Amino acid sequence: MRGKQLQQENEQFITDTNSEIFHQYPYLFDFLYLLRRKEWSPQDIASKYQLTHTSITLYFRALEMMDYIELKGDDQYRFKDQGRFIFEEGSKLDTLFAKRFRDEVFSHDVRPPICMGRIAITEEQEEKLANEMYNKLIE
Repeated sequence: MRGKQLQQENEQFITDTNSEIFHQYPYLFDFLYLLRRKEWSPQDIASKYQLTHTSITLYFRALEMMDYIELKGDDQYRFKDQGRFIFEEGSKLDTLFAKRFRDEVFSHDVRPPICMGRIAITEEQEEKLANEMYNKLIE
């Protein structure tokens, strides 16, 4: 019970409006993800992805308008929340990132044997997963 409460306290659901924006501009979500989860600096992101200062400024302004950050000056910001992102299951954004994940996994000659993550699944999904694992094991 306490574990579920702690998990929920560490979650941030993406609103429908923000989900639509991130679906239309997925690189904006990538930028936020790199800042928050990977803890990259804006300079690291700009260098790695060859972004101009203007692009970084636009990303920051968009994230401020979406209420994810508070700007404090040139490349200075504060996150308004530290929770991990939760997509609405079946939303356009969920579908987009599931496709990205599948494309990445299947792009390698040797696929990882298992992927782990903290996600809630339905009983139907759990049963399907158990059946798939069983079938793999008996092959």
